[in-house]
Amino acid sequence: MILLMSSSGSAVGQVGDVSSPSDIFQEMTVDIQLRYAARSVLFPETRRSGQVGDLAYGSVQLDGRNLFDIAAPSPIADGLEPRGANPVNVRIKRVENRLKTFLREHLHTRRDLESLSVAVTQSNTLYVVQASTAAMADPVTLATVTDDDTEIYGTTTPEVGGYFAKQIQQGLSRAYREREISYIQKVVAWAGVFWLLAGLLSFLLWRLSQRTQRRQWQLREELRSLSSDLTPAGHVDTPLEEAERADHLRTTAYSLKRRLNRQRIHLQGLMLAQGLLWLLTVSFCLRLFPQTRTVGLLFLNRPIAVAFTWGSIILIWQANLYVTERLVFFFLQHDETISSRKQERLQKRLPTLADTLKGFVQAILIIIGMILSALFIFGFSGFQLFASAGVVGVAASIVFQSALQDIISGAMLLWHDAYAIGDVITVGDSSGKVEAITLLMTQLRSAAGELISLRNGTIDNVKNLTKEWSRLNVAVDVALNTDTDKALHLMGEIFAAMAAESEWRTSILEEPDILAVDRLAYSGVTLIIRAKTAPMQQWSVTREYLRRLKQSLDEAGIEFGVPQQTIKVQT
Repeated sequence: MILLMSSSGSAVGQVGDVSSPSDIFQEMTVDIQLRYAARSVLFPETRRSGQVGDLAYGSVQLDGRNLFDIAAPSPIADGLEPRGANPVNVRIKRVENRLKTFLREHLHTRRDLESLSVAVTQSNTLYVVQASTAAMADPVTLATVTDDDTEIYGTTTPEVGGYFAKQIQQGLSRAYREREISYIQKVVAWAGVFWLLAGLLSFLLWRLSQRTQRRQWQLREELRSLSSDLTPAGHVDTPLEEAERADHLRTTAYSLKRRLNRQRIHLQGLMLAQGLLWLLTVSFCLRLFPQTRTVGLLFLNRPIAVAFTWGSIILIWQANLYVTERLVFFFLQHDETISSRKQERLQKRLPTLADTLKGFVQAILIIIGMILSALFIFGFSGFQLFASAGVVGVAASIVFQSALQDIISGAMLLWHDAYAIGDVITVGDSSGKVEAITLLMTQLRSAAGELISLRNGTIDNVKNLTKEWSRLNVAVDVALNTDTDKALHLMGEIFAAMAAESEWRTSILEEPDILAVDRLAYSGVTLIIRAKTAPMQQWSVTREYLRRLKQSLDEAGIEFGVPQQTIKVQT
């Protein structure tokens, strides 16, 4: 029963429709059907708050449900710094404590509920909302209607008080009903059903995760054994076959890496779904019961927002992987409009750029995810967050100065195509084949099998031995009495014979640009030949050329130069 009373206790008017206690109880019973409970659980209310002019307002809740809004002067009105607790929060806490105390101390039986009366009385200039039951000697004050409340509602004080009384009446009735044994039995049954469904879905996600992990292991094994599988045992590749095998190896390896990355993203998505499923399950079950509904809302609001944030980041990352990989895979296919030399260089550079781009995008997405998570978890405002981010950014730029230098150097090396994965380079005293490039470091594999890691910021002088083309450079010492024209002619014939053979035709790009006498010394005459070869082929061409040169010089009777020394003895 909701009445507007004067200070003497007599009714001065009715607020809205007046119902008998039995009618109220019947309305409450319909309102507390599990259908309403399920709707409130699936679509929970969040506490309203805001500011109107110089007034701040917020919602009074009972068992996690909004009843009505009350207001108080804003602590940041007129640009003043807030000091102490927020006045509106203090009012909300006081009213909520009174409602909980009344529910705990005065609503014990259905008779108490049927006799529950919430009335608005006027005491001097204030309107207060009071509640009583048949077993109570005096009513209990639950809330006071202030001018601030009237201002935010834009109506008269008695009407605001009547609204407060109506909402309190319904809230207390609903709270009592939700504490009855019959209701608890029903929601326990619903919670059991939901736990069973969550367990089945969790088992399905677990099985999918196991399948994805097995697929990842298979792809890693295929990637590990790829190079040995492509070359039959006991078979020696010709330079043409070696180049074709390298192209096939590069394309196949990149395809396997693409599939492996996709499986890794799938596994991360399944793990996120698993966590989100149990987060929703716990939140749903906690929100079924009035005593734990507030805790369930805590599980729902911020953690769910964080989970959805990272889920969206994973989807964006997956889209980035797909687009990048499809573009790289498209350009890796042979293009008739591009020369074979440029095509080979493109096949080396694109995977390098793609891997670096994916790493950069991943870092950006992680930073965005951390910023949004901080917004959701700690409730920072955008201004506070960006101000803090500015301070942290300045501090990080000082602390991680060397890392920033490495990133800038790595970006410049990639932009100018100083080297790519698969190139053989020399940096200072280190030399080897490039295995990995990131914005922070470069990793080389030396001829001895050592993995060399170099910070990009320390790389200032790079020798790329395999970019676009390489060079055969052979110098041989012959005896001083050798016919140099005959020896040079013999060296040229050997080179021409190799260039005419199909096995070496693709490895030798041009005729020798130098074929001449390079030096005279006491050890003999130094003859030199120099010519362009395909990238990575200079070593195989040089080894074959030296083998043939040794045989031809022996057949021609040309001796190698040896150090000579003349000793004169005077007697």
